[in-house]
Amino acid sequence: APDAKWPDGARDIGSAVTWLRDHVAEYGGDPAKIFVAGISTGALHAATYVFRPELAAGSARPAGAILVSGPYTFDFAAAGRGEIAYFGEDRSRGPARVVTGNVTGADVPVLLTTAEWDNARYTTPYALLFHELVTKHGVVPRYLQSLGHNHSSQLLSVGTGDDSVSSVIVDFIERTVQR
Repeated sequence: APDAKWPDGARDIGSAVTWLRDHVAEYGGDPAKIFVAGISTGALHAATYVFRPELAAGSARPAGAILVSGPYTFDFAAAGRGEIAYFGEDRSRGPARVVTGNVTGADVPVLLTTAEWDNARYTTPYALLFHELVTKHGVVPRYLQSLGHNHSSQLLSVGTGDDSVSSVIVDFIERTVQR
């Protein structure tokens, strides 16, 4: 932002998944085993793509999504320059553009994570999204609270001796592709 505006993040992910679906076999991959993942703002974009499929209409759907500590909603009255640059100057339109309260598709299995030391900017939207998926869509997403981690260390732990996050991600992927 401001060069990319809402919902460009979701559309970019949809384009990437569609390209992968059409070409991954050329590289030995399986088009039925494509997962999307994002942390923080990347999780917001991936969640928008997964839970609001109409915004990337015609895009391929992934096998699953790993959403790590995403800010799935914002207080637009107090939104910062980054949020306004992406979601638009008209703050009254913000609530219709966030993920929470606007889920229209819940067909993709998801793993949601938060960190033990995430702040409310991430934990509150996670709780709202989890509640919406369960009560309005009858879907119970897999959840991990990454104990001993902060917002960034969840990702930074992948590939280290601390497999508390990566082992859950791998298990989620393996169980999802076995369905």
